[in-house]
Amino acid sequence: MNPSRLPLRRSLCAALFLTTAPAVFAAPPAAPSNLQLTWKDADLALSWADNSSDEEGFYLTYRVGSSGAFSDFTRVNPNVTSYSDVLTSWPACTVFEWQVEAYNASGSSFSNIFTVTAPPRISSAVYISGLVNTPISHQIVASCPGATIASVAASGLPAWLSLNPTTGLITGTPTTTSRSPINITVTFSNGIIANQKFRINVFRPVPALAAPVSTSPLPDRTLTFGTTPPPISLTAFFSDPDVSQASRVVFNTGTIDFAYYPDAAPATVTNFLGYISRGDYTNSIIHRSIPNFVLQGGGYKATAGAPSIPRQPAVVNEPEITNARGTVAMAKLGSDPNSATSEFFISLANNAANLNNQNEGFTVFARVAGNGMAVADAIAALPIRSYASTNGVLTDCPVTNPPPPAFDPASLVKVLSAGPVATLSFAASSANPEICSASIAPDGNLLLSPSGPGTALITITATDLDNQSISRSFTTTVDQSFAPWLASQNFSGNDNLPDSDPDLDNRSNLLEFAFLSDPRSPNQSSLPTPGTTSISGSTHLTLAFPIRRFAGNLRYQVEAASSTSGPWSPVWISTDGLSHPRVLSSSLAADRINVTISDSSPITPGNRRFLRLRATEP
Repeated sequence: MNPSRLPLRRSLCAALFLTTAPAVFAAPPAAPSNLQLTWKDADLALSWADNSSDEEGFYLTYRVGSSGAFSDFTRVNPNVTSYSDVLTSWPACTVFEWQVEAYNASGSSFSNIFTVTAPPRISSAVYISGLVNTPISHQIVASCPGATIASVAASGLPAWLSLNPTTGLITGTPTTTSRSPINITVTFSNGIIANQKFRINVFRPVPALAAPVSTSPLPDRTLTFGTTPPPISLTAFFSDPDVSQASRVVFNTGTIDFAYYPDAAPATVTNFLGYISRGDYTNSIIHRSIPNFVLQGGGYKATAGAPSIPRQPAVVNEPEITNARGTVAMAKLGSDPNSATSEFFISLANNAANLNNQNEGFTVFARVAGNGMAVADAIAALPIRSYASTNGVLTDCPVTNPPPPAFDPASLVKVLSAGPVATLSFAASSANPEICSASIAPDGNLLLSPSGPGTALITITATDLDNQSISRSFTTTVDQSFAPWLASQNFSGNDNLPDSDPDLDNRSNLLEFAFLSDPRSPNQSSLPTPGTTSISGSTHLTLAFPIRRFAGNLRYQVEAASSTSGPWSPVWISTDGLSHPRVLSSSLAADRINVTISDSSPITPGNRRFLRLRATEP
């Protein structure tokens, strides 16, 4: 039985040459000597003395037991005197005989035979794989014919793992990610000991999706009709808790958004964004499509010969998040965990069992957001063609349907553009657009457009890249100050002044505005109305009048005096509010508040009283 590979087949062929002179054959090489071998756990090492200068090479051969033919294990070059290997399987606790054969065209010669007993073998997987906060178990399996396991020990186990020394079962619940090496020692009943190095590979699960949140309330706002308010940034009021950075990759087959994990893979995210910002991925192709495994791209251009994109220095491996379906990870060389440069792949299935453990784990730095996996699955469903004659790596290219007969860059799946995308998009609506409309500018800022006095409820909806939304509202009050009101009347000349009286009704334009009357018609319906009321048995003067709502800084002031010549004293000012003692009544209408104000002093035979109303705008 071959310890780790199928026997090599060799064929030493004699060649017949026709010549006028007799053929001269060299002698076989001198036999190697002093063959030594060590076999500890999976590590096999051989050394020997090379006593010849004309061998064509060496065969390392073995047999199980002490009789029968030797089988080839491997072949090495001439003048080599040592060989080592790490075996993956072998018959445990079995006697082997090894021999080195030197050969050339004239024949072979053989070294001394070295006899060794193969070590016991721990055949369970050499890694323990799991996810944070998910229970794991791993059974140690070892064999040595004719003996039983007496005990199992481990060194380097983290605190959250425990080993049953009798059964060899390792159990626990990881509390953190881990790439910890541990050593397992199995002692058999015959005293033989087996050792094996393990690695604990614990990854974070893919973070759960989280809907947008409101980081602070949207404040109510007061606007002035006739003005244009500045844009309002909404990023101060909303955030996406699970996505802080994202890119939009537009393929000729659809769009895929990448949501990054900068906390888990900061160097890799920075590296990838560098390729995007330099435009390196534009016109690059998906050059590898393996159904139910991965889509791989970021390496080659959709031009003749499929040349490589410019590669930057390799980035350090950052295996942290599990390689689940929909994750985006960096490709790398099979023998170097820190060799990732530009190529990336999208996992089409849960590849954790393979990619979390292979080559020290693959770095997940992003995930496909929203409906992007539908685009990825559609690419994976395309016909696959090999263009290895064009570029040796193009063995599994997805192409448009029907597939072209030969390499055609136009038929490949390629990136049209790649760049940053906002993690949140916004929509705005107004319950009263005739008072204030709301819209979102291309840069994502809120635009409010006051179009009439009053209030409007504005609702903002924030939607993340996964189509999850949150809505919040605020009230906008639109005031109409006197100046834009007067401008809207389109008066000309002296009629366009605050104190002018175009309709000759003894009310200036400012008073027409204050009392909501028509400055073009001498209508007296909105004039203040005097009256009286009884307060504690005494008669008080009253004045009823409308207060224009949403009138900005317009101020109303009721004053009283015992003579028309004064002096006049304030009885009530609009800034006193409607709960003031002098306010007899108030009623709210759409565009006004109707109030009745009473004098503070009663009318008596010796005390005449007068009231007047002033409206001013600072």
